[in-house]
Amino acid sequence: MKWLLVGDDESSALPIIELMQRSGHDLDWASSAYEAELGLLHLVHELVLIDFGSINLNPLRLLRGYRRHGGTAVVIAVLPQDQFDRPEIVIEEGADHYLMQPFEAQDLGSRVRELMCRSLHERGAMSMGKLGIDIAGHRVTRDGMPVTLRHSEYRLLIALANEPTRVFTRSELAFHLYGRRRPVAVRAVDLVVNDLRDKLGAQSIMTVRGVGYRMPCFL
Repeated sequence: MKWLLVGDDESSALPIIELMQRSGHDLDWASSAYEAELGLLHLVHELVLIDFGSINLNPLRLLRGYRRHGGTAVVIAVLPQDQFDRPEIVIEEGADHYLMQPFEAQDLGSRVRELMCRSLHERGAMSMGKLGIDIAGHRVTRDGMPVTLRHSEYRLLIALANEPTRVFTRSELAFHLYGRRRPVAVRAVDLVVNDLRDKLGAQSIMTVRGVGYRMPCFL
């Protein structure tokens, strides 16, 4: 998955780049008008961050042009304080969300998770790091290689992936698997989770002690 950062302010760009790289994401940085137009023109990115504090770029024009030429990536506008009387204008021009500077790394991370998971689900696919889920085709891949799952494993995976920031109790997951919340079904959830971890990786499903399970999304 490729992401693009558009912005010529190094002091603003470097913390974002560090955050994304630390999270294992492939991030391109366009710091000039030529690089920005070229990067947006190729339409290969799934997330675009546009720094509206850029001095030598015209971010609003770039955003308009990107949408006009068919760009469908999730776009987050990074806005300096007090630059816009109506910051929502970036939404009207095609951005999916905006963040006012300064912001904390977790603010950006949570917004990216929410928007990207929503976008991928709407397209009938999900991508969570090395894990890919083709909902329409009922196919799962890890590092690009197909993974064979039993029906119960697939059902549990989809339940978790549909709401990756939510913690599911074992009883809730048992209902997704078996349509009931009997104790035997609850215990069986742990077995299915363990089997999924063996096939997808130990970090693919997180245990929330005393509550249940959740799946990480991007950051």
